[in-house]
Amino acid sequence: MTNILTFSFTTIPDIASGRRLYDLDGLSDKEVANIMFHLRRQETAGSDLLKPHLQKIICMSAVLRTDEEVKVWSLGSDTDDEKAKLQEFYSCIEKHTPDLISWNGRQQELPILNYRTLLHGVSAPTYWGGAEGEGLWHLALAENLACEQSDAIAPLNEVAIMLGFTNETKTESAHAWDSYQQNNLSAISEECDENALKIYLIYLRHELMRGTLTSEHYDTECELVRESLLKSEQSHMQSFLHGWS
Repeated sequence: MTNILTFSFTTIPDIASGRRLYDLDGLSDKEVANIMFHLRRQETAGSDLLKPHLQKIICMSAVLRTDEEVKVWSLGSDTDDEKAKLQEFYSCIEKHTPDLISWNGRQQELPILNYRTLLHGVSAPTYWGGAEGEGLWHLALAENLACEQSDAIAPLNEVAIMLGFTNETKTESAHAWDSYQQNNLSAISEECDENALKIYLIYLRHELMRGTLTSEHYDTECELVRESLLKSEQSHMQSFLHGWS
């Protein structure tokens, strides 16, 4: 079977780049972030979602499906820098050459990933396709389901709730900058793991809908995920399992 890798990450403002771009030397990180958010709200008439090149990845999580297992893990540790997380992500890609599955990848995740990789000078030949330029196959679930219409893209957590994969309505990532300033990195990282799981489970349902999985195969794949979560010693994975109806 083709290896599958779903991934999720959480970002905060790239303070260092904000200082350079807007000449904000001498201001605190919080002051720089507030200015970046303010400028973005002016550009977008209200949204403070920063442009991809101004978002810094603080945690990354993935679900990898191979012939041997379903693995859910956080890339790097809370104390690892962004470059180390990116290097682990691309090392996984080099080893397994998976199909990539994201939620809103073309509009959000992949542009951020590309700019951060460019910034840190991380080599990712398999991801980019080497000299031929034929990169990995990628499916952005939200965009596919919405027929590429931006106003039809649904939030990941709402779709996960709708499908019974979670009953958790609160999302830490919506307030990632505040949580980061409060040093609440574990909560951010745990939600990132759960988001990667939600993407994988929605992907399985997507493939059932497309007919590439039979009902029996779909049930088997879901059971493999459940078994993986049961073996996990992490409390948030157990909580996710209990919330999966």
